[in-house]
Amino acid sequence: MKEGVLRLVILGLAILLAPSWANAVPLVSYSVIIDAGSSGSRIYLYKTSQKGSATQVEDLWGFEPKDVPGLSDFKERPNDAYNAGIVPLLQPLRSFFAERGLKEREVIVHLLATGGLRLLDPSQSEAILGAVSTGLKTTELKVGRVGILPSELEGLLAWADVNALAGRLAPGKETLGIVEVGGASSQIAYEVKGPAVTASKTWQIQGHAYRIVSRSFLGLGQNAARKSMIHSVGGGLEGNPCYPQGVSVADKKTGVDALSGSFDASRCRNLYREVIRQNPDFDRALLKGAVNQSFAGIGQGNPVGPIKGSISLWKLKGSNPHDSLKVVEAACTSPWSSFQDQFGGDLVNQNQCANSIFIETLLYDPLALGLGAHQLKHMEWVGGRVPSWTRGFFLLPDSEFH
Repeated sequence: MKEGVLRLVILGLAILLAPSWANAVPLVSYSVIIDAGSSGSRIYLYKTSQKGSATQVEDLWGFEPKDVPGLSDFKERPNDAYNAGIVPLLQPLRSFFAERGLKEREVIVHLLATGGLRLLDPSQSEAILGAVSTGLKTTELKVGRVGILPSELEGLLAWADVNALAGRLAPGKETLGIVEVGGASSQIAYEVKGPAVTASKTWQIQGHAYRIVSRSFLGLGQNAARKSMIHSVGGGLEGNPCYPQGVSVADKKTGVDALSGSFDASRCRNLYREVIRQNPDFDRALLKGAVNQSFAGIGQGNPVGPIKGSISLWKLKGSNPHDSLKVVEAACTSPWSSFQDQFGGDLVNQNQCANSIFIETLLYDPLALGLGAHQLKHMEWVGGRVPSWTRGFFLLPDSEFH
């Protein structure tokens, strides 16, 4: 009789304790994120472990092809977007699944587009996303979010990832702001700790509340800004002051068949100041709370992100884009023949003088972000990983998405 009572007591304790045991074991899931950017799409596979309000994100695999077009390239032929823009990403993913013994039905896939699709007419972006969503549903993957990432979230998720990788998401820790420059847009995000700042908002991240300013400036990515500089504010195709003397540029991203240069740094800066001034998303008041903030400069691109390019393509050492000021004018004032002997003559280098003046103006000009010379450092790696909003996606509770 006593033995039967003991068994009942043990069973009762097991039932009472089961919820706490369940909470002690992290919930594991596998997710694919397709980052559909303006310069091309990239794909990442993550393993996430959830314990309470905290999420741990493990990088399993990634593929960043240079020859797969961005989804915005399919604006005239949206029905080709899935087969030509997404299938080339899924093929190597399936090979990795086979190696690791993962099954498609165990993995959820999200596809989120950024500045490239935001720049399109809504009817064009909807047609592209509709074709992609239909295509993904023919796979065995569980289809999650397919759409355009809300602009304020692009900077916020990158901010969350940078600070998580740096071990700064905890009470009492000083967080880093981020500035990210892409092809179609730029983002800024930072934590506000003093008086309230216009457009700041409180977000729950990893179980803690942070008041963040996060804003995306559509049209102020380096490709979009260069296009505006050439076609909208007077840069022109002949003797453009942002390009070296003797260069001949053909660049489909900016609608250029033939452009010649006559470099003048002062005129080029003024053109980019005007591009920034005319941008409807840019608001200098957003920076009122960032005077003493340290920023990480991040961003991906082909072959390198714009902020990194303002350092590495000039063969500079260190991590401060401000250092490029020392070499840009001298290099770009040289004839194109001398320039390409020193730095190379491909399209990236043909655009490098224009891009560097844009980066300099956006980051440091008092009429733009107006950051101090030593306020920002480029961070290609944080905690041994390349920062990305795709990882930050998992750090924000579902309830915070809209």
